[in-house]
Amino acid sequence: MLLKLFKNNHPFVLFLIPVLGFLLWMPSLIDFPFKFPEIVPQKHTPVFDWLAESLASYPKLSVIIALTFLILQSFLLIRLNFKHIFIESRTYLPSVLFVIFGSLLYQYQQLHAALVVNFFLLWALDKALVIDKESNLIKRNFEGGFILGLGILFYTGMYIFIPVIWMTMIILRNSRWREWTSGLIGFILPGVFFLIIAFLLDKHQMVLEKMQQSITTPAIEITWHPYSFIVIGLLAMLILISILSVLSYVGVKKINTRKYFTFFFWFLILLVALFFFHTKVAYDMIYALAIPLAVLSSLFYIESRNKWVTETFFVLTLLSAFALIWIH
Repeated sequence: MLLKLFKNNHPFVLFLIPVLGFLLWMPSLIDFPFKFPEIVPQKHTPVFDWLAESLASYPKLSVIIALTFLILQSFLLIRLNFKHIFIESRTYLPSVLFVIFGSLLYQYQQLHAALVVNFFLLWALDKALVIDKESNLIKRNFEGGFILGLGILFYTGMYIFIPVIWMTMIILRNSRWREWTSGLIGFILPGVFFLIIAFLLDKHQMVLEKMQQSITTPAIEITWHPYSFIVIGLLAMLILISILSVLSYVGVKKINTRKYFTFFFWFLILLVALFFFHTKVAYDMIYALAIPLAVLSSLFYIESRNKWVTETFFVLTLLSAFALIWIH
């Protein structure tokens, strides 16, 4: 019943998404001042420092802004789906699942640099998710790279998303070397401009030291409640089964749908691999991870013909999210 409500495209669902986000973030809204020292945003830059310091005296406002950012990003994901059609059905379910997955870690329910730059990642994907050949693909790749480069002004870990743009050129279309080069040049330019401005203001030494410090800072570990591992295991099992189920029938879908599924599948694999094998990647990956998880899980819930199984999986996913947040 819950899944049937959330997966349709009735405008009422757009009202339910912020309500769901508020319920998932309620622990942070209640006792945020006591939780704040548990985690400090890392890989941040002088630009993000200025933003964080401006809100340091208003912790409740900071977490409200963070929740608002998450909800707005979920709406952007809907727009991307309607524009590029990852899922053939018009549905708001990707937005619902994005809010659920993006809220899983209670410790990161605050204004974090990785959450801010998720806007840039979604914006860059909008430029990069092109299947048909166009005359202006070099321009689109430059714009996608430039947008990611703007994100690095807030979050030095933004460079890990460069392969995501490259994957679109490999999976969605056959790209020429000029398209690869234009994306890389676009990514570098904002950082170069920022360093030039810092040099002119005689702030370049401080900026370089801050960037170096943020890159070399070890990933922050989270102290888990013993019961959390049970919930995480259940969530991982539900996600794995849903993705494997999609693999069994995505082959009969349209070519574009298959290509988009392949892209988001490898997007997910890349992020998981970075988390386990990149020493500087931390749990702040949860915001970016919510993008492919939301799309791939939506394909399962929309395309599966076993309504009882999908309804059970959705309810278990939602309950697991609440459990993981509340038993921190």
